[in-house]
Amino acid sequence: MHADTTGQPSTVMRPVRWALAATAVVVVLLLGAGALIQQQFEPDFLPFLMSIVAGAVLGVTVTSLLRLLPSRVGPVVHLAVTLGGWAGVWWMTQADMYAALPASAHGTAYAVMLALPPALAWLSLTLIGWISALARRPAVQLINPEWVHEPRRATISFAAVETTLRTLTIWIVAVVLIGGLGIAALLIATGDAALMFGPRFMLVLLAVVFGIPAYVGLVAVLRRRQADYQIQFGMDRVEVHSKRGDRTVRYEQIRDLWWGGGGEYSRLRVRTTSGERLEIVAGLAKLPRGRGAVLPPLPRVVQTRLENAGLVNRSKRRGGAGQGAMLFVRQGQHTI
Repeated sequence: MHADTTGQPSTVMRPVRWALAATAVVVVLLLGAGALIQQQFEPDFLPFLMSIVAGAVLGVTVTSLLRLLPSRVGPVVHLAVTLGGWAGVWWMTQADMYAALPASAHGTAYAVMLALPPALAWLSLTLIGWISALARRPAVQLINPEWVHEPRRATISFAAVETTLRTLTIWIVAVVLIGGLGIAALLIATGDAALMFGPRFMLVLLAVVFGIPAYVGLVAVLRRRQADYQIQFGMDRVEVHSKRGDRTVRYEQIRDLWWGGGGEYSRLRVRTTSGERLEIVAGLAKLPRGRGAVLPPLPRVVQTRLENAGLVNRSKRRGGAGQGAMLFVRQGQHTI
């Protein structure tokens, strides 16, 4: 086995470490919300909001981890986790779970009850998106972007959304928070009228009334950032052309370059040694029927030019989000 000379963390360990940190945040929020609820006769706004945020973070975290699974088993596990979660929530609303718990744990149990619906709502929406994409898939093979080869450059054109995956995660959490605040305002305005319907009403309110507008709003934001891009890999530089502007990065300025990937993670990401960043995600673009967003591998001549400019080819066999991705990293640099 060869030693890793670039010092780059494992492509699997990075999201796992992020998930562990997010899980710690969820635990702290739920314990804090539970402690506040335990001291009150009825849950107040702050513990309610803390529980909603914990649920949002939990949903995004679990979804991100499921994306790491191989494409053959990922959707099946996603479906099993989602259905199992909703079954657990249904059981919690039917059974007297408090009878099996010590009195000191009732507040935390209530906080978990509030957190599960938004978490499962996000899992359900991402699952619905996958099923919808599968249902719309035509019987014939999708037409994906293809390279146009010229003597001194290779060109490819495709639609993409200019955003980073980190920004996308922030948007998701922001949408969840806005929806949670809206629900909290509704509960405060209606007082006991909403709570009198019991846990089932709360589940419908959180999962449907909150989830669908959040999903539609997020999609609308992404669509506004969509554009048609033309990418040209020349002798010593990569050029990105679109109506949003033209950008050029010389190979010697590149810190790391990501190309391709599975599903909605199919993208081009270029980060320079000076800290500049360009990321366009083809997998998030709305495409005409019959068109695909799978980016073909970089031509061998382009790979050679990148390697001659001091970049190390760290492309490996990956599952889930990294399936089919190509990664080039400058010697001695880290990627995050």
